[in-house]
Amino acid sequence: MDRNKLHPSVEQFRNFVNDHPKLKSELRNDRKKLQEYYEKWLLLGEDDPIFDDYRTADGEGETKNKSSDKKEWMNQFVQMVDQVNWDNINGHIHHLNGALGNLQTLVKQFQEMKSSSKGNHSNNFPFLKD
Repeated sequence: MDRNKLHPSVEQFRNFVNDHPKLKSELRNDRKKLQEYYEKWLLLGEDDPIFDDYRTADGEGETKNKSSDKKEWMNQFVQMVDQVNWDNINGHIHHLNGALGNLQTLVKQFQEMKSSSKGNHSNNFPFLKD
């Protein structure tokens, strides 16, 4: 017998779950419920009212949920942007720009010191000559 072949009732339940996206997403979030829903489906049948919450008319509910989620996300984003104090952010950018300028000056000074000390490096330790 092929190991990958599922029992026919399990295969039917799998198809049932695939046809009900809400149920599928709930089972993905909480895998403990899988056995519970399988047993209910097996004992009560797929037409039982317990599964009414997971039924959608041709995926209509899923599309509405996705579009309402997008609208809600956009509303939250717009509210967040409205609450931003742009003057405060501009001040932080100005301070950061000054700090980066100071850092560039410091790096340049170290590079100049390094290049000037390379020429004098051979005279620093005369006792190491062969």
